[in-house]
Amino acid sequence: MARALQQVMAELDPYYSSSRSIVRQQLDAAPAQEQAEISGLDAKLGQANENILSGARNRGLGFSGIPVGEQAKYAATDYAPAIANLKGKYVGQKNTLLEVLNSLDRDQRTQAQGIFDNEGARELQLQQLAENQRQFNENLAFQKGEANRAAAKGSGGISLGGGLPTGSRGATPGAAKISRTSDGGFNFFDAAGRPINAAQYSQVTGVEYRQLLSQMAQAGDKNAQAALKYVGNDYKFGTAPSQLKGVMSALGATGSYGVSTGKGGSW
Repeated sequence: MARALQQVMAELDPYYSSSRSIVRQQLDAAPAQEQAEISGLDAKLGQANENILSGARNRGLGFSGIPVGEQAKYAATDYAPAIANLKGKYVGQKNTLLEVLNSLDRDQRTQAQGIFDNEGARELQLQQLAENQRQFNENLAFQKGEANRAAAKGSGGISLGGGLPTGSRGATPGAAKISRTSDGGFNFFDAAGRPINAAQYSQVTGVEYRQLLSQMAQAGDKNAQAALKYVGNDYKFGTAPSQLKGVMSALGATGSYGVSTGKGGSW
């Protein structure tokens, strides 16, 4: 049975968790690193202010007060841009690390989806193989059962799902045979084993044509299901859609093709 997608995701976690852990550690460490660098810039600002004041004193300007203008100029031209660049750097670093986490999530989901789809396709394939085998076994059992019933009756006639009665128009024992095809249809043969169609089988065995088609339809024959809408017991279908030409010909029915007018021949 195919695993659920979330189960596959969970089983892939160990292969991605270490990478996620490294990225998250970098994210967690970033604020402290940023603050440390800001502290360094603050210290540099303080040292620059002290140097400006010392220079002023050396020039004999110490008694005129602190050179605020020079200090403000340094703060505007050096300190503030450095702070802005620093914050921009850490914003970019955070976004990059978050995108790495998103990429890991996408990769994990993509891989999990691929595994899930492959397992689902494999399960469907196994189900189809099992269904094919079941149909084969069912068809084989059907053919064996029909062969046994035909042998017991001493006749070539084979019943179709519930019993196809022998006709009343002089049917000859062993005159025709019927077998099931792998696709759910039927093949007909004369006494010599030569292929014939459903209409010829009806004529040989004396089984009414529509009764034969009805039994075939009930057994799942698609062509018989379509033909029953148009044909009569006289093997004629009147006017039927031209796209059913192949179906009617295969069943041995005759008529003309065009726009359907309803029932065909004698019912």
